[in-house]
Amino acid sequence: MTDEEGQLGETEDEILDITFVSVKKLNKGGIILETRTQKTATAIRERKNEFITKIGERAVVKDRTVSILIEFVPLTFNTERTEDIAIAEHDSRLPIGSVLSARWIKPESRRREGQKVAHLIVRVAGAEAANKILRDGMVI
Repeated sequence: MTDEEGQLGETEDEILDITFVSVKKLNKGGIILETRTQKTATAIRERKNEFITKIGERAVVKDRTVSILIEFVPLTFNTERTEDIAIAEHDSRLPIGSVLSARWIKPESRRREGQKVAHLIVRVAGAEAANKILRDGMVI
């Protein structure tokens, strides 16, 4: 739990110093809080219900997502099937659940007759998975 001193935790071993280094106000009224360390951000995500209770019921803890363009993907890939996404994650050596969604750039109705490949937008959880895809590519 947080207290007036900006700490999260119950016991001395659990207490984590919560220090925000910046606050950014969004156009729609929301805010982004930047923590001093990755460890703090991870602790807040792991204990988000506890954090939300202390900061305010309207608060939402969201994970950052990154969208990546994957070119020339076979049209046999089904963006609606979670099994296809899980296989692509496994074959690309990505953490389980890191691919949040996939969608074709162009709607099916705008494809050429006989088209075999198309471009895909993949939304992944966090910078680590995104950087791995950018560095090593994605196997689909």
